[in-house]
Amino acid sequence: MTTLRQLLGIERKYLELHEAIRELGSVECEELPDVFFAQEANRESQRLVESIAKGICESCPIQVLCRDYALSTRVAGIWGGTTEAERYSASGT
Repeated sequence: MTTLRQLLGIERKYLELHEAIRELGSVECEELPDVFFAQEANRESQRLVESIAKGICESCPIQVLCRDYALSTRVAGIWGGTTEAERYSASGT
């Protein structure tokens, strides 16, 4: 069960992320959402799309904020250069 403290932490990370995006004006992932939330028919295509998304994340100035937000939630897609499986593996969940 999620505690109030956890919810407040998630909200703080969400607000930090969105404030950083607002300060930048935009981030590339907003222009290409299909790349970051792809569900390809086969594994090879999925890996290719994930590689493209991760490449975009590498040059993003808010990559760490994005990854921290994703680690605090069970959000789908590529966030901060990580897949869902990578985040769950890193967090031990």
